[in-house]
Amino acid sequence: MSYLPKSERRIAIIEATLRQVAQVGFGGLTTRGIAQELGAAPGTIHHNFASLTDLKCAALQHMADAEFARYDSLIANLPMDQALLQMLVPDSGSDTALIARVWISAADEATRSDQVGAVFAEAVNQSQSRLAAFLTAYHSRLGCNAKFSPDLLAWKLLALSTSLSDFQISGKVLINRDQILGLIQDELANSLCGDKR
Repeated sequence: MSYLPKSERRIAIIEATLRQVAQVGFGGLTTRGIAQELGAAPGTIHHNFASLTDLKCAALQHMADAEFARYDSLIANLPMDQALLQMLVPDSGSDTALIARVWISAADEATRSDQVGAVFAEAVNQSQSRLAAFLTAYHSRLGCNAKFSPDLLAWKLLALSTSLSDFQISGKVLINRDQILGLIQDELANSLCGDKR
């Protein structure tokens, strides 16, 4: 690994960690494996992070921050209905699969580590809060009576989209992105706008 300023080196380590998590999960992470992914000596990891747990937390926070930036970009650049669907069911791609694998593993790791659990819970709560705020704005534009509050609907949509997307990532469950989108759109139509005002 060539010389990088400390902040860039930390980001490079975090990104290598996330690639490793996508392959072996948080539970399978080792300093040696991350160093190999990075093309550096294990001491590089130890020099930049106090512990493997600190690195796991930093990697999870980095990914959550990237997801929030993606949400903000979608909201700024797409019509509300398209932005909402992209927030819930991103286009397929290698990054989408990596992100889903990391989230699946993070949920598991959160049961073993209080530190990772705290970062995971904060990221999920923030995702829900951002989605609820967006649903509030979206609902006010639709002019209808909702069956659920935006707060509860955000939880419902996150659970539905996350579960179905996790199934799809396995590559063996017989559901595709178009089917997931259809189910999400149906849920939105039924829950967000029950009766016209």
